[in-house]
Amino acid sequence: MSVRLHGYGFPRSVEEVAKPILDTLDPAATGAFAKRLAQFALEVVSQIEGGRLLPKEGDQYFTLIDLYITDHFRDLDLGQDLKDLIFEGTILHDYGKEYGANLAAMKSLALKILR
Repeated sequence: MSVRLHGYGFPRSVEEVAKPILDTLDPAATGAFAKRLAQFALEVVSQIEGGRLLPKEGDQYFTLIDLYITDHFRDLDLGQDLKDLIFEGTILHDYGKEYGANLAAMKSLALKILR
């Protein structure tokens, strides 16, 4: 699948990170996509914890992924754990606030998906 992300208004650097993940999305078999996104989430969490990535940058990746899925696969059943993981990623911009992303929850969800 060749994913096109240019119309969403995100920087090319964000598109270049999201595209390989979205390229694994096969509506007939979402398992590979779920595992790839879970691995990516663990990488993002590790980078945020290590100070190598700003939460708002991680947020952009997940928001672009969420927008693409919503636009092209609105009725696709990704499972609740993956939906929750994507949601947590889309609120990374509020990390550190009461209702912001919870990195421990992201890790837990990602590890559950990878089992």
